[in-house]
Amino acid sequence: MSILEGIVYMYMGIDLGSSALKVAVVDFDRNEIVSLKKRSIDMLSPRADFAEQDPDEWWKKLIGILNEMRKENLFDFNEIEGIGVVSQREGIVLVGKEGEALTNCITWIDRRSEKQAIEISNMLDPRYVYERTGLRISAGFTATKLLWFKENNPEPLEKASYFLQPKDYIVYKLTGIYATDYSLASRTLLFDIHKLDWIDEFFDKLDIPNKFPRVYWSTEVVGETSNEIAESTGLPKGIPVAAGGGDRQGENLACCGARKDTIAISLGTTININTALDKPYVDPQMRSTTSLHLLENKWLLELGLSSGTLILRWFVENFAKDLGEEAYRVLTEKASHVKEGAEGLYVFPFIIGVRAPWWQKETKAAIIGFYQGHKREHIFRALIEGLSYNVKAAFAVIEDSCERINNIYVIGGGSENKLWLRILSNILDMRLKVLGIENAGVLAAASLNVLRERRDVAARIFENPRVREEYYPDREFSIRYQKLYEDYIVKVEKYLRDF
Repeated sequence: MSILEGIVYMYMGIDLGSSALKVAVVDFDRNEIVSLKKRSIDMLSPRADFAEQDPDEWWKKLIGILNEMRKENLFDFNEIEGIGVVSQREGIVLVGKEGEALTNCITWIDRRSEKQAIEISNMLDPRYVYERTGLRISAGFTATKLLWFKENNPEPLEKASYFLQPKDYIVYKLTGIYATDYSLASRTLLFDIHKLDWIDEFFDKLDIPNKFPRVYWSTEVVGETSNEIAESTGLPKGIPVAAGGGDRQGENLACCGARKDTIAISLGTTININTALDKPYVDPQMRSTTSLHLLENKWLLELGLSSGTLILRWFVENFAKDLGEEAYRVLTEKASHVKEGAEGLYVFPFIIGVRAPWWQKETKAAIIGFYQGHKREHIFRALIEGLSYNVKAAFAVIEDSCERINNIYVIGGGSENKLWLRILSNILDMRLKVLGIENAGVLAAASLNVLRERRDVAARIFENPRVREEYYPDREFSIRYQKLYEDYIVKVEKYLRDF
């Protein structure tokens, strides 16, 4: 039994990401992961702009993981008090009346619905959509995918009994219950983040039926593990399964405890900056997005930037192959000896178009200021500085929406690069705390049933995340970077106007 009012703290978390499925059993009494398993998930791209996943693959790999856990016998399945699921967001699976997947999941990465995003912008005022949904009209969001089905493949849309997002499908397979939650509903472009309800007007305008299931808070129990799952895995019948939610919200919960004075900077493939709010924030300049959090009456403000480690990987793969496996280390070490500002070299790292805070999707990346004395370490440093300048520009929105900032936590693969962290700390002129948290998604998922019973426990579970190291700004360098940042902003805004 737990020291917290007798609550048992053995819970299972499932995290269905874009590239992998993770399952963990967590003992919150001892605050440790008892078992963790991971399987890769294939991304299917029958066309260049398609990015699909097979829901049956998700389920088969989950069954495989559960059976492997049972055979290892590191814990007793009968000790599991609840199951929670988080997943990638905005994807859509159309399911038939028997719960069968009628289509592959069109994931958030998929860009087949660019045309439909433009059509929605012509049917509905983008600012009006933003003010009600907290989202900018984009091919990433679910509504555009449903409109694509209507125009290009209407049969499964008509046959579907339910529209499910990725974790909704897993919850259904575990329980036999169709359900979604507020965090994923609010990523569809069809949900009012103020009234917490579907926007009938938008469904009518798009001439799309609303086949989404009932909406729950992420911590609410929607059902229990079924006979079928018990027979196929050995999990006992009757384990409560929470509604679950989005993986980015889960990341914020596990790293920041959903506290409104704490900012998370995820230096991943693309950079995401996010913070929890006690009320929805609608930016007058439409620079950010806002959706519901995993916790009741909490929202998540996000700024998804144009790139991150993606552009560093692109540079290494195309211009530093000769350095082999040591490429990142060698380039980082050499770039550390390049003076701040990379001797006049600037990078606009818009390798997938311009996202927050400028939002100009047709614009491409650029490197300006070349001369013959520049080497690839200059470009590598300019890439890191360009990414960091973009983070600083995005922070203007964070500062507008937050009363105060007490902590800035850094996570993601880019947090392994010490040069990047020093540069980022100096450009922001702020202290950064690099977290040693791995597997944030499964930790958040596993906690959902606990938080249903005791919401205040969130502060205890995630109050003091393990800080691996801290970076403090150097005043001299911060002053220099402030001038360089001002020059960068002048140049990038002119570039965006002229592109």
